[in-house]
Amino acid sequence: MPFTLEPDVSEKMSAKRDENGKAQPLSERTVKDYMAKLNKLAKEGWDTRTKIKRNHDKVIAFIKTMYPEDNERGRHNKRFVIYAIFWAMDNKYLSKPNPYYAYLQTIPPIVNVNTGEKWKSLDTFRAEQKESDSD
Repeated sequence: MPFTLEPDVSEKMSAKRDENGKAQPLSERTVKDYMAKLNKLAKEGWDTRTKIKRNHDKVIAFIKTMYPEDNERGRHNKRFVIYAIFWAMDNKYLSKPNPYYAYLQTIPPIVNVNTGEKWKSLDTFRAEQKESDSD
């Protein structure tokens, strides 16, 4: 049974903006990739938004078994499943602290792909930016 999307999901936009600052819809490829991840969860019995909300402990445990390695690729894959879940969730759920967001915070990238340096938390990055701006 495939994952059942709620109607409001089709209205979600990507973070990308056009030249006028207007949000763009998610690409067909992104939607296809998100659906593939959600359908993997559906095969385990979590085929609706409500079931994913109610079974967050089991869903997160399953994601960990899907990608057991704790390396850059493993963490990326885990985050991608979480992003697919976020896409399928309602804004009310996403506006409050939730177990998926808490889990996401535990699997940051290991290195910054742009600089090759060790990944820094947002707080650390901002503090360093503030220091360099005051110099």
